[in-house]
Amino acid sequence: MAEGRTERVMLTMPPRHGKSRRASRWAPLWYLRRYLDRRVMIASYSSDLADDHGRWIRDAIDTWGDQLGIHLNRSSKAANRFDIAGHEGGLVAAGIGGGLTGKGATIALVDDPVKDMADADSPTMRKRAWEWWQSVLQTRLEPDGAICVIQTRWHEDDLAGRIIADAEDNEWTVIGLPALADRDDYPLGRQVGEALWPERFNEAHHTKTRKRVGERVWASLYQQKPKPPEGGVWQRDWIDRNRTNVIAFGGLDMARVAVAVDPAGGESTVNDESGIIGAARDWDGHLYVLEDRSDNLGAND
Repeated sequence: MAEGRTERVMLTMPPRHGKSRRASRWAPLWYLRRYLDRRVMIASYSSDLADDHGRWIRDAIDTWGDQLGIHLNRSSKAANRFDIAGHEGGLVAAGIGGGLTGKGATIALVDDPVKDMADADSPTMRKRAWEWWQSVLQTRLEPDGAICVIQTRWHEDDLAGRIIADAEDNEWTVIGLPALADRDDYPLGRQVGEALWPERFNEAHHTKTRKRVGERVWASLYQQKPKPPEGGVWQRDWIDRNRTNVIAFGGLDMARVAVAVDPAGGESTVNDESGIIGAARDWDGHLYVLEDRSDNLGAND
């Protein structure tokens, strides 16, 4: 991006794997030191988080400026906006939804645009982020500007998901790094099942995390493959709209019935619950899923 070879880059990684430190602190510091007349913009879900990144970069320049060969303009040293002494370069930081009118950038970093799962599941908050992306951030780039989006995935339609869906072919370079490799052609050359940062979070740690957070959070935040809240294959609405009762179901003539049981097993108190599912097909080809609800059976026709 610094050399102009790509204009749109997306980096998705699990939480606590150092993405913000590398991409929103060390990278801008390196960039400003190398290109003294260019400007960096950092945007996050809140102005406080964006300011934290700006403050870290500002303090590093203030402390190590002589060694880095870069100094701050004495009249512009705020955490959310500072300029480079004797040059046109500098940095501005803001939260998503915050004003950036009148401010431009050669490189814009959008880091952690989603606060939490509640915001990710909110259509209103997703719309707000998308409108800010379209009407504010996109209009702040210089003619030779570039954008890097850095985030953990939360939802199919989060900012990263909507950008990918809206993008033209090959417009974005997407680097998705799951906690555990699920194929063997990732850029880092990991084998299937190998952890992204084994020295800090090894495979055993991720196994425990997966059980603790549940499959939806694991798929989204850790594997960067978000699934819809109601399930990726079966949707609750399908069952609710086609539910029948025990009496009606008992009168059906089934051609085939299959039952699968996934027992909890073991003596531990933290095992998953036993899972039981039944499926059936009648002679007319209608399919049914049996749901144990104590007082009735639900069926999906």
